[in-house]
Amino acid sequence: MNKFILIRYSELTLKGRNKKHFSNILGQTLKRRLNEKELDYTIKVEYDLIRIVPNDKIEDYLDIVKNTIGISWFTVATETTLEEDEMAKAILESIDPSSKTFRVSAKASNKDIWESSQDLTTFVAKVVLQNTDLTVNLDNYDVEVNVNVKKDVAIIYSSKIQGISGLPAGSNGRALSLLSGGIDSPIASHLMQRRGLDVMFVTYLNPVTATEDTVHKITELAKLVNKFNSRNSKLLIVNFELIMKQIMEHSKTSYRLIMLRTFMMKFSEALSERYNLDILITGDSLGQVSSQTSKALTIVDNASPMFIARPLVGLDKIEIIAKAKEIGAYDLSILPGNDMCSNFTPTNVAINPRADEAIESFKNIMGSIEDYDQLVEDMIEKHITVVEL
Repeated sequence: MNKFILIRYSELTLKGRNKKHFSNILGQTLKRRLNEKELDYTIKVEYDLIRIVPNDKIEDYLDIVKNTIGISWFTVATETTLEEDEMAKAILESIDPSSKTFRVSAKASNKDIWESSQDLTTFVAKVVLQNTDLTVNLDNYDVEVNVNVKKDVAIIYSSKIQGISGLPAGSNGRALSLLSGGIDSPIASHLMQRRGLDVMFVTYLNPVTATEDTVHKITELAKLVNKFNSRNSKLLIVNFELIMKQIMEHSKTSYRLIMLRTFMMKFSEALSERYNLDILITGDSLGQVSSQTSKALTIVDNASPMFIARPLVGLDKIEIIAKAKEIGAYDLSILPGNDMCSNFTPTNVAINPRADEAIESFKNIMGSIEDYDQLVEDMIEKHITVVEL
């Protein structure tokens, strides 16, 4: 008997002619992550599944598989000969001892031993009923015993572990996520990873107000989300003091936060060009705070021609918190350390900003900067700390 990890794809099974492209990326991601842990294994990418045959403790592989996007479910399966005694042993070993009820899902491709899948189902059911106290329940069962008989082997498993659905990270390009120390932006990043993006991170800080706690929290959040990428990425920590100073001096008070977000987008566009990134990601949720009204977001969008993905735009805070807890980001996000926007917000934020007044503030700020393009280049070279994740 040989044990292996059987992986079933998520929605990439619907990709038709492009399916091989997506499954190969998923396979490459798994290889890269397993190699990072220096594990010894063989892997085979097939039409509708991936097999990983481990040469180390099988438990060392499961956490990696569980955190890889693009997997519907996976399980530890056993491959046996078609000898009934060997199959029976594997069937019984696959069943959780705490189970009380079961059902069978069987497929007989080899008709030499079992003439039909129903005959195979009867064999499996007898093995369980004669050797355990389990009873049959086709609807409300504790365990489903799966047996697939091929030409000369049987594949047997019972428990299925839920994977992360979606498209493999990296299959749809690369993005830059504006990461704060809050709850929203890490979840926005993760949701876009599930749509096939590898994500790089940028955070904008004011060195006057940013504490070590803030930097540590954001770095840990980036590391957490990075584990879902297809490959290791970077966090760019930008000292934004030079541009913040111009905003403070040359913008209407009520438009300062909108201008701050506008120039973050402009600067993020320059970073995207430098690092060959395709999309910007933010954690905006419509109406959640005063700077995330429809009019405010429209003004911010005008700062860059790049597509700005806002996967949280229609979610409320309760839904976002639930997703943060799901991936383990919530406890990090609520640690001490405010982001820059919270420290920069005036008491009278423009909730319904006018485009003409925003344009006026923007022109005043740009006019105060002698050479904006040169300033951006200088900031990229001298005012960014790059953290390898």
